[in-house]
Amino acid sequence: MEYNWIKTHGGVRYDTISGRFEIDPEKSLAAMKLLSDEFVHVQMIGNYDHAQAFINAWGSVPSEVPEIVARFDDLPVEVFPKFNLSF
Repeated sequence: MEYNWIKTHGGVRYDTISGRFEIDPEKSLAAMKLLSDEFVHVQMIGNYDHAQAFINAWGSVPSEVPEIVARFDDLPVEVFPKFNLSF
């Protein structure tokens, strides 16, 4: 949802040829503020149909995402961090 919103508001662009993202920090932050405002608005309305319409509009997986995720197939799925807590 966040990715779709930021992308639509010009904060992030994915170049399918290079496989890289271009991020505009100012537009991304502005988009996140608008999204936060929209989340609060949806909650304030308290209308299920309105909330469902918002999810339907913004909650889909963009076509580039499966390709991006597939590039990380070789990353380990289980990570066992070791913390040294002795001071």
